[in-house]
Amino acid sequence: MKPSIAITEWSEILANQSDEAIIDFVAAPFHEKIYQDQSFDLLDQLNPIQKAFVIHHYIMMHVPSGGFIQFIHNEYVSLIPEFMEGLKVVGDYKMVLILDKVLVEYVQHHSIFKAAHTLELFTKLYDQLPQFNALDEQFKNAYLTMNSLIVAYLKEHVQEVLSLTV
Repeated sequence: MKPSIAITEWSEILANQSDEAIIDFVAAPFHEKIYQDQSFDLLDQLNPIQKAFVIHHYIMMHVPSGGFIQFIHNEYVSLIPEFMEGLKVVGDYKMVLILDKVLVEYVQHHSIFKAAHTLELFTKLYDQLPQFNALDEQFKNAYLTMNSLIVAYLKEHVQEVLSLTV
């Protein structure tokens, strides 16, 4: 799946939008399809960089406000390895290392996450797993660079993600 966009519209977006807005714009057609299908099956049809655009949105819905604990608790942890593959494509190895640490912590504490099936138990996770605070902070510090690398890659390889039309 490659959403179509007119070259003139694409040029205008690149010239006038922030990196985050560009990422959101590119991801929007994929999210519409996922929402319509009520399934992540679309991810199986996407290349690693397209997946990164889609998963970026889910990470940004959770990590800045509730941290990786919220992201994991809401059962999106399985998206992290696929996001990491996209980040490797764009050359963001710093964020890959951060996400790898998140996965290690998740695996080591899987039983604690699994047991947090009520709101009260979920909120206790923040006290039980303080190491995630440092990972959240590392993510926030690396976020702008991640976005810049994603957009820089997109500018050079737009045809991998979108279909430009006249």
